[in-house]
Amino acid sequence: MQVLGGEQWHDVYLVADANDVVVVGGHCATVGAAGGYTTGGGHSSNSPLHGLAVDNMLEADVVIADGTLLRTNACENSDMFWALRGGGGGSWGVITRVVYKAHEQESNYY
Repeated sequence: MQVLGGEQWHDVYLVADANDVVVVGGHCATVGAAGGYTTGGGHSSNSPLHGLAVDNMLEADVVIADGTLLRTNACENSDMFWALRGGGGGSWGVITRVVYKAHEQESNYY
């Protein structure tokens, strides 16, 4: 599921629910869904089943200090992707887009 900078978890959850999927996200629905929550680990009620939010980040776009927009994932700019997923994400640039893994809804989910 693609999330752009400025989108809040409330809106992400509405789209996820409409598509019968679950995304690992925060409890506070007004927190931004692309950025600090995730790069700080991102504990969730869904973490026991699916890991932390950072474990579910498949790709991120980040603007670095010189103004360059980098697409980061396991194959492209993988060193930056690794840093965003555990090396103090806010230290490396401004995240403008994140792609999260979406999971099928369990019969009883939060």
